[in-house]
Amino acid sequence: MKIDLRVSTKEDSGVLRNLFQYYIYDMSKITGKGVSKSGEFSFNQAGLDKYWGNTDHWAYLIYMGEDIAGFCLVRKYPKEMEVYDIEQFFILNAFKSAGVGTYAYNKLMLNHPGKWLIRVLKENAGALRFWLHVVRGQVGGEYITALELDDDLEMHFIRYEFSNI
Repeated sequence: MKIDLRVSTKEDSGVLRNLFQYYIYDMSKITGKGVSKSGEFSFNQAGLDKYWGNTDHWAYLIYMGEDIAGFCLVRKYPKEMEVYDIEQFFILNAFKSAGVGTYAYNKLMLNHPGKWLIRVLKENAGALRFWLHVVRGQVGGEYITALELDDDLEMHFIRYEFSNI
């Protein structure tokens, strides 16, 4: 089945907001965040709005065939504007282990060559394994990892540079 990475438009904002609920649910096993009294995971929806109309933010929907398989939010890292940052990356459970995340990541690199930063919560061992695997696949051993604080959260920072030449 064909895997595709498509730029998300403002018209897709409702789809992305809906998927974001599943992302927060998936992360709740690490963050411990529960639902509101209305049974929803709350998040700052304005944080998603910056992805439309901002020249340093890109939202992507990830597809497997015609099915939405996940999303990826890329931005220029606010603390280092020359560096791309994957702010959030999410693959629905039904599509994990099918190569969807790896394909989407590889396509992102082709769309945005340059310096990169991937931040992973310290407690998210599964995500760290995934990111180290796909980064090694692109740049071999040419990356740096370090534990750093970001907005009071201890995270693994993976830094590297990708060139599509």
